[in-house]
Amino acid sequence: MTSEFRPEDLRPNAPANAELSIWFHQVDSLIPDDQEIAKVRSNVRAREALKIMRKEGYSQLPVVEGKTVIGLFSYRSFAEKAEVFFSLGKDPYAAEVIDLVEDPEYITADSNLDELIRDRKSVV
Repeated sequence: MTSEFRPEDLRPNAPANAELSIWFHQVDSLIPDDQEIAKVRSNVRAREALKIMRKEGYSQLPVVEGKTVIGLFSYRSFAEKAEVFFSLGKDPYAAEVIDLVEDPEYITADSNLDELIRDRKSVV
């Protein structure tokens, strides 16, 4: 019998209702200072973001303003929105990534992963 996951299992001394920003800080603190995270600013052209993704072997990149993730640029988001650009006679490769992003999906440490996977499969 498996017990239900509780956030305090990861940090026994943390309050059960710890703010989300504290959790993000904890994850961020695990990344070594000398490790560079691939990301792009919102005004980067899609062409450049796609080059970075190909070079690094990523399927998506976080789009940031300062230290805040404001969206995700991915092959999927590019493909879904490129057809709109083409229909308007515009070049999607020249567009800024902010015009081609998808909203990031956030989960918490106590999210039900089975439900998230099931919900995700129903969308696809």
